[in-house]
This record gives sequence, C-alpha cells and structure tokens, in this order.
Amino acid sequence: MFRVPACCSFVLISVISACGVTPARVSYEQVAAEGTKAGSTDGYLFRLRRSMILTAPNDKGVLGASASPWEFTVDGKAYTPLYKISGRDDFRSTTQIKISYIDNTKEPDQVSFTTVDNVSATIEKIGALGSAIAPIAAGLVSGTESGQPQSGFRPTRIDPGDPASYSWQQDVLNPDYCMRLTEVIEEPGVIAKDYFNERATTTARDFPAPACASAQVEVTRCSSTDSISASSADLTIMRTTYASSRLVSPTPIPSSGTVKFNSICGVSVTSSDKEDRTDLLTYLTKAAKSATDIQAAWKKAKDDKKNAAH
Repeated sequence: MFRVPACCSFVLISVISACGVTPARVSYEQVAAEGTKAGSTDGYLFRLRRSMILTAPNDKGVLGASASPWEFTVDGKAYTPLYKISGRDDFRSTTQIKISYIDNTKEPDQVSFTTVDNVSATIEKIGALGSAIAPIAAGLVSGTESGQPQSGFRPTRIDPGDPASYSWQQDVLNPDYCMRLTEVIEEPGVIAKDYFNERATTTARDFPAPACASAQVEVTRCSSTDSISASSADLTIMRTTYASSRLVSPTPIPSSGTVKFNSICGVSVTSSDKEDRTDLLTYLTKAAKSATDIQAAWKKAKDDKKNAAH
C-alpha cells in the first residue's frame, strides 16, 4: 500500500488549504529620513491622513468650520512620517496593490488590492465589507454654523494636533478674536506609532484607516485671552468632524477589492468597484489648497509680528 510521508502530508494539507479565498497580506515600513536609504525599494509610499480645521464666514458673515486633509507637522515646517506598504508574496499567494492619492500629496484616496492564489491560479473575491463612500456633502457641512455674524473675519485655521489648541488662543490672522477646541470625542482606535511598531516584523492583513474625531470649535471676540468671559454674547460654537492625528482604526483589507477613503475620516471596504472618484478628489484638493494658503498667511502674520517687535 502506498503511503504518503508525513512531511509530504503536511505540504499537501497546506496546498489544499490555500484553495479558495486567499487573504491579502501586506507589510509596512517607516521610510527613513530624507538623505538616508530606505530599507526596501518595492512598495507604495503614503502618509496617514490628519486634519486641519478651517474656520471662515459664509456669505452672510456667519462662521462655519470644516476639516481639510493636512500632511504637515503642527509647526508646518516638516512633513508627517512617511510609510511604505508592500504586498507579501510566497508560493501560496501574491498580493498586488494599486494606490491613488489626493493631488499633490502622499495621502491616499483609494488603495486597491488583488490577491492571486498561486496554488489554484485563480483570483478570488470576497464580498463587500462596507457601504459606498460617504457623500461629498458630509465634508461641506461638517461644521455647524451658529452665533452672530462676524464682520471682517479672515479665514483661519486651528490644528487639533497642537495641544495649545485646547486652550484659548488669540488668532494670528484675527487678533480681535480668540479660538479653542473643546468637547473632544474620539472613536476607538490604536495609537498610530503602536500600530506600526506591532507590524514592523510581521505580515499584516489590515490597513491603518484615519480614525474619526469630533470637537467643538469656539470663537469669540477678545482683546487678550485674559479678557474672555464664559457668557460672551458673541460666542460662536461649531461642532466639526475631523481625522485624528493620534489614532488609526485597523481595517481588514479585502482579498480583491478597494479601501476607499471617505471625505474626512474613516474608509469603506468593498469588492472590486469602478466608482468615479473625480468629484471627491476635486473637493479634497481644493480643501488642501485652502489649508496651505491659510498656513502661509499664518506664517507671514507671525513673521510680521516678530519683525515689528524688534
């Protein structure tokens, strides 16, 4: 009677178990600082999305707040860390990746995965894990407008990644106004640094989606932070949703399908999809451009104030 050796039985079982839907498998790596060589040459670069909150009056002078993608540090002098995602290959499967970005950034708009089962030479697809992308309108109405019209208010920003933003600060572009963030709510997530540390030497089957957070943006007239009254009649309060600069939400990636970034935070995971992303990309690109312009105005105002003091 013919007998299969134990070692061959193990291989046979492994091969058989590979048939069917094969999970996508990826690896992550933090790219070395500029001027040094990264650990590997394959893979796709990306930055974790975080938000800058833009505050500006509407056509009636009433303030509103909305989140914009932001890939710089709090002081605006450097980019946030750059990471690399690579598909893992072996005799059982090959994970192929495609990635598209928000214009002129390394922040992903959509990441596509295709897992080739090398044993059966077929491409398997899993069912949808999520719904369609959030409507673009969500990004346009994320800030609730309230309070009295504020004449002469220049579009400005407040950075949720800056600890100083949670205390009253006199705005650089609007010296007659003070701003702060309060009532912060963060969805459950993992600290970004811990996420990448845990996956530095292992195969991963998830993606670090930008965790959602919400806060109130408070704006009031002031001559200094000491002059602010809790009962200020012209206090404007706006609640807005933004992408956390601290947390990510590990999201399972499909065997063959897409991870689509929503307009502000979070992602939707679906099987292969041909949905047109042009309108969303246009909105995100304009929002990012506005944040960059406001940051430049902030820097100029601070430099002018510093020069005037000398």
